[in-house]
Amino acid sequence: MDRFFTACQVAKRTLETFVQHFSIGGQQQRFAFTKEILWLLSSESQILVMHGGKVLVERETHNDHHGYLSSMDMLDECRSLAAAYSITDESSASIVIKTTIFLDPAFESPENLLANERRPTNRKAVYSHPPEDWRTELLTEDAPPTYPRLRRVVLADEITWSSKDTPQQNASKASAFRERWAFEEVVDSVIA
Repeated sequence: MDRFFTACQVAKRTLETFVQHFSIGGQQQRFAFTKEILWLLSSESQILVMHGGKVLVERETHNDHHGYLSSMDMLDECRSLAAAYSITDESSASIVIKTTIFLDPAFESPENLLANERRPTNRKAVYSHPPEDWRTELLTEDAPPTYPRLRRVVLADEITWSSKDTPQQNASKASAFRERWAFEEVVDSVIA
């Protein structure tokens, strides 16, 4: 089972119906089952070196290792990179932080549930990725059914810091982004 530990919180829970196909005695059998899926709210932020609106270099990507939106905390890396590339607010090139907000599907196996019930409050929760063979069934009139996996749902993808902006502009941009995508705000919108 593909287990992972996370500081991210559950934004919503859904009941999903999955379909698996088995060959039993030479006959193809369809088996449907329902599982509760947890949608974890997370962010990733990536440092990009840009010129003329195009990405020249993709640098490291940070995740929410220390909690939701902690991925945005990369100002020291950006400043060091700007100094290394001699990029200022006057340069034609720029360094930006692009932050993506998303919901990732997960489930809580009985072992995960037990571990989460016993974990200290300062420890990360443990969940599992839905297995590869847990497929939903999409039926259309004009085509045979398809069986996609549950995928990440991207909610936002924005520049949250730029070497072209002043410290005040960057602080304001980051603050507005954090407020707009606060956990409580997202939960209210995804549940509605």
